Amino acid sequence: MRELTWADRIRAVKEYLEGEGSQEEIAKRYEVDRASLREWIARYQVSGDSLMWEQKRTRYTEALRSRVVKEYLEGKGSQRELCKKYGISTRRILQGWLMCYNVQEGTQKGGDKGENRMNKGRKTSLEERIEIVSYCIRNGKNYMKAAEKYKVSYSQVYQWVKKYEEYGANGLLDRRGRRKQFCEMSELEKLQAEVRLKEAEVKRLEMENDLLKKLSALEKGGGCRLSRVRQEKQYLAIQALNREKGYPIAALCRIIGLNRSSYYKWINRDPGAQQEADKQLIHCLQVLHEESRGIYGYRRMQINLQRRFNILCNKKRIRRVMAAIGMKSVIRKKRPRHVRSTPEVTAENILNRQFYANKTNEKWLTDVTELKYGNGEKMYLSAILDLKDKKVHLQNKKTKGPT
Repeated sequence: MRELTWADRIRAVKEYLEGEGSQEEIAKRYEVDRASLREWIARYQVSGDSLMWEQKRTRYTEALRSRVVKEYLEGKGSQRELCKKYGISTRRILQGWLMCYNVQEGTQKGGDKGENRMNKGRKTSLEERIEIVSYCIRNGKNYMKAAEKYKVSYSQVYQWVKKYEEYGANGLLDRRGRRKQFCEMSELEKLQAEVRLKEAEVKRLEMENDLLKKLSALEKGGGCRLSRVRQEKQYLAIQALNREKGYPIAALCRIIGLNRSSYYKWINRDPGAQQEADKQLIHCLQVLHEESRGIYGYRRMQINLQRRFNILCNKKRIRRVMAAIGMKSVIRKKRPRHVRSTPEVTAENILNRQFYANKTNEKWLTDVTELKYGNGEKMYLSAILDLKDKKVHLQNKKTKGPT
């Protein structure tokens, strides 16, 4: 890798923008790293020729920093897109704001005059530390929120929570200087402190348990899924618990191991053409399902979609969509198979396969047939056949009410 002059850098950027080569080809041509070339292209698109290489320091207002970080966390654009949109010279500046936001809820490392805007640590009593730790655990270990609420530093909240998890309530004691703080507390106060911390832990465990139950319910009832978004069931579980029980989004994302920005990007996504087509197909399937009283399967659905709505669709896709929305056809109950059994009474073989007669009324044959009609009613028909002329001479009928 070699150092390029400002003119060479601008020339390399223009060659890429004019289509004279890919980023990899131009980077090899000028013997530079491709990441550096991408950074030059982004700065050129923001500032142009005149402002691209100026070394003066650009100051950004606190409102701009907050707006950019918020849009990035909500998934409204990538880092490069936001830098180009708001005229930020390099991506490292935005990355610094994001890092500062993760440490302190606020994007400004310093004010316009360079002063430090982060909360400073302060002296606290044991009761305050217990209250802060319980609040932090109750809100899914949101250290930033606890530090902002109680006006202490992020590192203090983090250390207190870690000490409590390792040593219990004794870990919150300030052992610098005087050591009589815990001894001065009465037994009732000690028990009350322990109860408050345990209640916070129970609240966090309830949040984890509810999240696992919601995920399990989505897995069982999901079937085939229409959306191609990865980890969509996790996003749906977080959204449902936030609406139903008011759990904080940041705490749920931390439990499940997702980035909060990924969740907001999923919330603000634009539905694709495939998703819109699936919505129209689901509406048509529901119409046909109601009109047919639920007897259509995916094969007859395919035929009627083409006849009624002029929609050409593969039957495998129709089957997948019907499974995803839980639509099933009504199937006639199958009759139980006949089980052969040994008859209790066996009639005597009188004819011995001699199916002829010399005169009328010498040999008769008969059988009984069951016929169903009306509202569950039955009729039994018995016809008598004469083997002389093979004609039916007599019919017996008997009816039976519904069973």
